[in-house]
Amino acid sequence: MDPNNPYSQPSSDEVFEVQMDVADERSKPSPGDYQAKLTDLEKGHSRAGNPMWIWHFSLTGGPHSGYSFRYYTAVTPAAMWKVTEVVTALGLSEDGRQAKFTRSDALGKPVTLQLVEESYNNEIRVVVGSVAPARQDTNPSNVGSSDPIPF
Repeated sequence: MDPNNPYSQPSSDEVFEVQMDVADERSKPSPGDYQAKLTDLEKGHSRAGNPMWIWHFSLTGGPHSGYSFRYYTAVTPAAMWKVTEVVTALGLSEDGRQAKFTRSDALGKPVTLQLVEESYNNEIRVVVGSVAPARQDTNPSNVGSSDPIPF
């Protein structure tokens, strides 16, 4: 590994090497509301075998621009509220109505992500707690704020 570049490229496709003690914890977003856009959407199945949609969001603007999050929504009657939350936030359908859209219809749409702390395997991590329509107030000083979304 090049001592001057801890992120150097591996010398072969089979060997992966990185200096991990240079990670900057300050670069991780803290809980709060952030502007984001949908960068990918895929279909999958949960561990229980239920169909689910996996939404990929990327933060836009501010010091955390480009930071990515996934949001998993099972497509089951018990979890339909979560699917409705995202589809409505993206402006792809009105709440409570049938939605039919293509992946390309959804990609690039802006939203507001509420990031929250969650404990997983005895570690605290920041995850998407909810998805709301994009803020009209896009002042960068409000990015990451825990203030409620103005309506």
